[in-house]
Amino acid sequence: MRRVIALLLAIVSTNAVFAQSLTRQPHDVLLETWRTIAEFGPRYENSNGERQLFDLIEGRFREHGIPVQRESLDRFADAHSFSHVLHAVLPASPAPAPGRRQTDDEIIIAVPVNHRFGAPDSQHGALSSAAALTLLDRLGGGELPISVRFLFLGGEKEPVPGYPLGSRAFVEQFVSGRRALVLYLDLERPTDELTLDIAAPGTVSPSWALQMVANAFAAEGVRYRAHPIRMQLHRARFADDVPALRHFLEAGIPAVRIGSNGSTVGEHAEHAPTLHTTEQMLAAITRLVQTAESPLPEVWDRHYIAWQIGERLLVTGEREYIIAILLFTMIALLYSATFRVRFKRYTVTFLRNGWAVPAITLVLFLALLLSTVVLSRLLELRAYADLWRHRPRLFLGIKLVLAVFLFSVITLAGRKKLLTAPSRFYSAAALVFTFIAIVVLAIIQVSFTVYFLWTFIWAFLFTVLPFRPAKFLCLLIAPVALILAAHQMTTGEEFAAVRLLLLSPIRGNLLLTIVVLPFLLMLIRLDFAVRHPRAGRRSFLLRIVATACATLILILTPLVVALRPYGPDRPEPVVVHETVDLVSLIHRVVLQTPSQRADISFALGERSYLWRGRPIVVGEVEDQQRLDVNVESNFTRFLERKRVRITLSANEPVHSVEIALRSETAIILYDANLPVFLSPDGRSGRIIVGATPPLPLEIDLTLSDRSAPTLLWSVTLSALSAPFRLEVEDAEVTDVRRSIRFAQEL
Repeated sequence: MRRVIALLLAIVSTNAVFAQSLTRQPHDVLLETWRTIAEFGPRYENSNGERQLFDLIEGRFREHGIPVQRESLDRFADAHSFSHVLHAVLPASPAPAPGRRQTDDEIIIAVPVNHRFGAPDSQHGALSSAAALTLLDRLGGGELPISVRFLFLGGEKEPVPGYPLGSRAFVEQFVSGRRALVLYLDLERPTDELTLDIAAPGTVSPSWALQMVANAFAAEGVRYRAHPIRMQLHRARFADDVPALRHFLEAGIPAVRIGSNGSTVGEHAEHAPTLHTTEQMLAAITRLVQTAESPLPEVWDRHYIAWQIGERLLVTGEREYIIAILLFTMIALLYSATFRVRFKRYTVTFLRNGWAVPAITLVLFLALLLSTVVLSRLLELRAYADLWRHRPRLFLGIKLVLAVFLFSVITLAGRKKLLTAPSRFYSAAALVFTFIAIVVLAIIQVSFTVYFLWTFIWAFLFTVLPFRPAKFLCLLIAPVALILAAHQMTTGEEFAAVRLLLLSPIRGNLLLTIVVLPFLLMLIRLDFAVRHPRAGRRSFLLRIVATACATLILILTPLVVALRPYGPDRPEPVVVHETVDLVSLIHRVVLQTPSQRADISFALGERSYLWRGRPIVVGEVEDQQRLDVNVESNFTRFLERKRVRITLSANEPVHSVEIALRSETAIILYDANLPVFLSPDGRSGRIIVGATPPLPLEIDLTLSDRSAPTLLWSVTLSALSAPFRLEVEDAEVTDVRRSIRFAQEL
């Protein structure tokens, strides 16, 4: 018996050993790399932390014997950065597996090495570089079926026009026509759930790219959210921009952003997030690389539909979905040809009373417009225009409930003129309106038709089923797809789309009118089928709906009035911007808060002030403030040309330098060490310096000897002129800036 037990234990232990993935590494590798990078300190552009990280990356590649290329970001005509792009390639195995041919396809692991200047520690993103280097260790020693390029991008994170520069520079030198897949690792912090983004305004990655990543994640049990609604919003340009993917997708390079800025379970649970999910992600990417088929697919479908169920992603391709729409159309036509009598009766009824549809549509639009006005006034009453961002579902629910209440009241008041058609007319109108919406959207943006297709199916069943309980059930099920889309949109913080629906008086309300009208038409039809308890009276269901909406308004409105997004336990962020103007000799301070508060007491140095929403003049410009920034110029002349060498130094780290050129005559510029943009008449322009320049900053210009422009400087430092202190408990300073402005004659 003991021998049998020993044999069983040996078999179990052996299986456990061989069941472990050969590509997995100890958890300490990722952890130690992450800690090492975090110890470099801030890694904004051109910082010591960035330089240390680039040196670490090059050292890790040298350990694997892989050559590395470093390229500067100083070749743009309209932008400039002192950072770099570093990339290296792990080549594919020279002997491809049977059935595969050798190609130059690549899987690109793109990683931003910088973070925004002044970003909090939670957004420093050291985990992205640590994950990429750990992935290098896992892939560097084995045979690969496809080449893997590691791309470390500088100049990615600053909110400056033209950014992100790192991905832009790589795309500009990328060979057109090559097949590649970009995996953009944007892990700001450890998280229990990752986010997949595949879209930019007007474009999305192909479905095979999304499916490839989703399948690898599912195989390793990675928790993620794909936000399918975001894809459709991007196609229609309703979503907020995802700068990380814009340049790749516009250049025709499939890209998937893997981020950690989605919902984080650990933030709302008793335990803190760990690196377990990141380890699973690395195992998934390793699996994806090792099982990748070469060549990569070339098809790029732009109108596919995706659903996420748990950790599984279901994708219906563009061709399959179009075939489904055609089948749906054929079934609808077949039904009309089979049940001719019923179809003719509904058609005649609709044609005779079709005038009522525009009237009902106008009533609904006016109700939504009035709801928008009420919502805007409510936000004005709270003195916080973006209060809805904290509870988007609450505000969207109030608007819809108020609109349905107003629609019901107006319809009841004008029942003798609006509701004179037979009851079956409203069922037919709902079907016709939904069918027209499907046809129009199929031409404009076919992916949006999925919601109206769902509505049409249940509206059709609502029409043909004779039982009132069945009709009521169909009415409840019909808007489920749209409700789920709204839930994904609000939980995914798609603020651009939510703002459109909430506050746009024309476009947003027209869109809501198209969405809501079929359900209200079905509600009116059901109202005909529900008898009023009192003889001789009608519209019992509409009265119930109006009463229920009024009750909900009374419940929800106090929630909005009492909503306090900030308090002592959650201080409101305050940005302090100090301006020292050496031209006008004005010294002022401006506070910026999300709620645009005007009752903040603060102290600058030894004096106290009260912020009332307007710039505060805090005194005269002192001599010390003049010395905080120093500019030295050196002129040399030769053959009617003059060379100007300007050296800028400062006592504090510089966030940005803006230099404007002004002249009464045309500026003739021969050469410059930084990009210079001149106006068409040549009398004005600007020198593009870039974010976080090195100190001392040297600017070298070669001008015509007759050109004498004036340089208007605006140097922004990361420290104020004196100690700053807030004298309130429900706010905290998250960022400070001091801009020193002065003029210089050349």
